[in-house]
Amino acid sequence: MAGCMLQASGKGFRAAEFIAKHPITGARDKGSLLVVMVSDKDGADLPGQIADAIFFLSTNAEALRTLKEEFGCTASLNFGVWQKGTPSQTVSFPASLVATAAALSIGIDVSLYAAKS
Repeated sequence: MAGCMLQASGKGFRAAEFIAKHPITGARDKGSLLVVMVSDKDGADLPGQIADAIFFLSTNAEALRTLKEEFGCTASLNFGVWQKGTPSQTVSFPASLVATAAALSIGIDVSLYAAKS
């Protein structure tokens, strides 16, 4: 997977109900799981994914806030990153992304994938 996805779920959560009240571009109803493509940037373009995520969170803040407050959901942004051919790898996020996500009760995850050949 490349890019960044938002996923939200919760006990008794119905994504269709959330989408009907808060139409977010690209939101998909997976029953009790809401999935939104936040960035389609390649796994080598983490800065691009981060910029897209900050824009997405800012643009949709009011709707995203209701995921926890109204629907009781747990939500996270998952960044897909190509794994480097080194023994260790650090993935860092700017404070602006962390603060914005935290204010909306949204976690941040990283999925490392084998680099494209």
